[in-house]
Amino acid sequence: MSTIRVSNIKNESTSNGGISVDSSGHVTVDGQQMPTAGALTGRRLNINGAMQVSQRGTVNIAHDDAITSPYTLDRWRNIHANLDSYDCTVTQDSDAPSGFAKSLKVTTGTTESAVDADDILYFSYLFEGQDVQMLQNGTAGAKKVTVSFYVKTSQPGTYVVNLYKINATSRTISKTYTITTTDWEYVELTFDGDTAGGGINNDTSEGFRVSWVLIAGSDWTSTDSTSWIDFVTTAWAYGHTQNGMATNASATWQLSGVQVEVGEKATSFEHRSFGDELARCQRYYIDSRDGKPSSQFFIGQAINSSRIAASVSFTQPMRANPSATIYSPVSETAGSVALYNNTSVDVGSGFVGTTARFNGFYYVYGGSGLTTGLYYAFKYSADAEV
Repeated sequence: MSTIRVSNIKNESTSNGGISVDSSGHVTVDGQQMPTAGALTGRRLNINGAMQVSQRGTVNIAHDDAITSPYTLDRWRNIHANLDSYDCTVTQDSDAPSGFAKSLKVTTGTTESAVDADDILYFSYLFEGQDVQMLQNGTAGAKKVTVSFYVKTSQPGTYVVNLYKINATSRTISKTYTITTTDWEYVELTFDGDTAGGGINNDTSEGFRVSWVLIAGSDWTSTDSTSWIDFVTTAWAYGHTQNGMATNASATWQLSGVQVEVGEKATSFEHRSFGDELARCQRYYIDSRDGKPSSQFFIGQAINSSRIAASVSFTQPMRANPSATIYSPVSETAGSVALYNNTSVDVGSGFVGTTARFNGFYYVYGGSGLTTGLYYAFKYSADAEV
């Protein structure tokens, strides 16, 4: 049997077509990188990488929030700590790189006078452990992971992306990327697979996390994590130097086209329909209020002064039993309901949805002021985020 050894196969009538093979055996077809591991479809492991879904709308993040880890656009979580005065807004923006329609945009409001050693702010995508078993972490065959994305910021400089693996011995690795302009730039980072520290938990809890650091004081940047190490907080943002998002009013940072995939080369972004992405997002969060993709109201009958019998089935089975917040159907006041035949009048307060099932709930309860036998209307949101 003979072997033909070539690096390119091209049609003479074209200038950019054909098949190319580099010195490591990586194949491109018409300029499109073929996967170096895994399948042709389902390559993108993360949901909402094109920032299409934003059920929560604009989220305001302040240094003194009781919630220091709020979700923003669907599946995108902000985590911050120890900031003295900083606040920002997170929005879904129509400014996006070519081929995309939306981005996640962070805009600084009140600034920090200076970045203290313990200051931190970053955005993370959290994977269920059962969804990343193909990475084979903790074995000799651990797979490389490539993270590709588009980023735009008014504060060019060096930033960090961090991978974090959770099990009995949590592990971390980080890489820097440097932005040189204030326009959209494409970034591709490849991380080695982790052969040590054990495998990733195979369940619905968090098993793997990818984080984009925006602000980091020296307490977070002092331990070299350019290779996998046992997790310490001082390694979280190793190499991060640009903290202009903290100290410049109206500073912006945007992210879109995020693809996390198995292999040592980034392939072209795997686009999915809005309906597909929404359904995947609703495993973690769903909202029936006005202006949301699943906007509608529900009706139930009061069986006593504090409980409504109502059958609500979620669009998608959720990751876990969610916390369900109840809203009146017109004012959308949290904790209130309204008479079905007079929905403009709020009734009661403190109502919540039961959390006995991951596929829906059967009672609205916990408030007061209902009249037994009457019908009441309500809306809800349900949260089962990782």
